[in-house]
Amino acid sequence: MIFNQLCFLSCTKKSFIKDLNKTDDAGLKALTLELTQGISSDSGKVKKILYWVKDNIKYIAFENGYEGFIPREAALVYKRKFGDCKDMSSIISAMSAYAGVQGVTLAWIGTREIPYSYDQLSTPAVDNHMISVYNDNGTYVFLDATDRETRYGLPSSFIQGKEALMSNGDTYKIIKVPVVDAENNKAAEVVELQLQGEKLVGWGSVSYSGFARSNLLSQMGDATGKSRFERIKSIVLKGNNKFSLKDYTEKNIADRDRPYVIDFNFELSDYAVRDGNELYISLFLDQIYEKLTLEADRVSAFEIDFLASHSCRYELALPANYALKYLPDNFSLDNDVMKVDAFYTKKSGIVSLDLNLKLKKILLQQSDFALWNETIKKLKNLYTQTLILKENEGKPKN
Repeated sequence: MIFNQLCFLSCTKKSFIKDLNKTDDAGLKALTLELTQGISSDSGKVKKILYWVKDNIKYIAFENGYEGFIPREAALVYKRKFGDCKDMSSIISAMSAYAGVQGVTLAWIGTREIPYSYDQLSTPAVDNHMISVYNDNGTYVFLDATDRETRYGLPSSFIQGKEALMSNGDTYKIIKVPVVDAENNKAAEVVELQLQGEKLVGWGSVSYSGFARSNLLSQMGDATGKSRFERIKSIVLKGNNKFSLKDYTEKNIADRDRPYVIDFNFELSDYAVRDGNELYISLFLDQIYEKLTLEADRVSAFEIDFLASHSCRYELALPANYALKYLPDNFSLDNDVMKVDAFYTKKSGIVSLDLNLKLKKILLQQSDFALWNETIKKLKNLYTQTLILKENEGKPKN
């Protein structure tokens, strides 16, 4: 019964694309050949085409009757320079064909807001999105130009774990989009710190890869001037609301294949706490996931946008005439929802904290809630750790 329903569904959808892009468009074909000239590999050509569509075809979701199901001709999309998900898929597949690449086809897929698979519900209600799929010698590459920032080789975050109904000649094929591993969505930061009395002065560099990169840049948009400064400040914020961002630079904004990098410097007034000849200071300047506690009466699953990993290193130069009196214990946690390691080192007048966190589940079920909340509770306790620095007696303060 399910097989027959799937056959009917696929046949219905195939009727929507059977006459698509049957006639070559001279202008689009010439552009494609110019774009891909000198590129020897098919994957390189597909990547070039995908990035061109992301940069030059504006995504606008609009539907009217059967236009909600039928992709528009690639020639029309090229002329208009805008289109919905189906139109973007149409022009990607047409340009790939012009470039002589075999194996790029259209596919229907449901975003993560739809909880059904094709086995569970073999109707058009199970998918609300369209992408192109490139069969690269048995490896499927999911091409979604509606997500402007994501690099070639990654699906858009909102179709992870979903089934794609892919056109396969006269038949159909269901393939599953993988969930991207946390290590591919990494935020890695190094911050050098100095104390000036109770004020903390810092120089940092943070890089974002995968969905961590695309998510940030999508939120940033085309902001400039003061607006962009404030958005950068919210990203690199450290400690508390006395944080003052002094300056920043950005790297690789337009290069999807490289991490997005922010270099910055800042001041944090009254951060260290003085008690007599001792200074108390926490190196946990970013308290990741601290506020992400789930409600006790929650019954529905909790969805995380993507699996992420965080690597943070904070290096504090010990002030002159101060010695390290107390160094907190190292910490390690590894369970079904998260892996956390925090460890301190002291070398050559520098005290360092390395904090590494990695998410393990993209969807938390009710059975995960207690463990998740217990994990967040342990993180909060970890973030209360402080160093104690003691002033050497008989010597002047800084």
